[in-house]
Amino acid sequence: MADYDNSGYAGKATLTALDNATSDGSSGASAAAINLKKKFGSIISSFASKYSIGDDVLGGFILTESSGSGFTSGKLLIRFENHIFLKNVSNASKTFKVEDKVHYYYKNGTWNKTHTGNQASEYDAFNLAIGINEYYAYYSISMGLPHIMGFHYEVTGFSSPKAMFNDFSISEDNQMKGFCTFIAKYSNGSLIKTCQSRDFNKMGAIYNGDGVTYGPKLKTNAADYTKA
Repeated sequence: MADYDNSGYAGKATLTALDNATSDGSSGASAAAINLKKKFGSIISSFASKYSIGDDVLGGFILTESSGSGFTSGKLLIRFENHIFLKNVSNASKTFKVEDKVHYYYKNGTWNKTHTGNQASEYDAFNLAIGINEYYAYYSISMGLPHIMGFHYEVTGFSSPKAMFNDFSISEDNQMKGFCTFIAKYSNGSLIKTCQSRDFNKMGAIYNGDGVTYGPKLKTNAADYTKA
């Protein structure tokens, strides 16, 4: 997953879905790109047209930063970030901790790992956090297919982190629309300007601070999306 931190950048890219995908053998595009265009091509085209950027640029960006699904067993895919919650809630340390970069939550007399690869532990931690401070519980999770952090709710077009959660819980289409809005507004609009100029290295620098590494990946994925 791509985890959005509070360092000033949106987060490191995830290429898991792309790396694990295979081409269908005809277009030369990856299965991830084909699936993305099939599911969300109309939404991507609409936003690309609205903001005067190429479909391939937006599609490649989304391909880089999104996972294959926004739901697990009918529930919104989330990741609870202990360190965000701990930073903002003074009385959270009795229930949450981070040791050697491992996140734990306290339940039934035991410290349990938050990130186990299973949504049950993520929701356990999240629900405990809601009982302590609801606002910052929603603020401290990444949500859905694009893994956008709750603290980015305003940039994503919502009035609160909980409103974003409720909207994303409706459908993957809503998640994708929110992601497109996020891209358009991120960093006071500077990201979308680099999308318009097709400057992939600057896109990478603005988005996660490493344009030299991240830019070529965006460019490669844009080409992949074009083939799909």
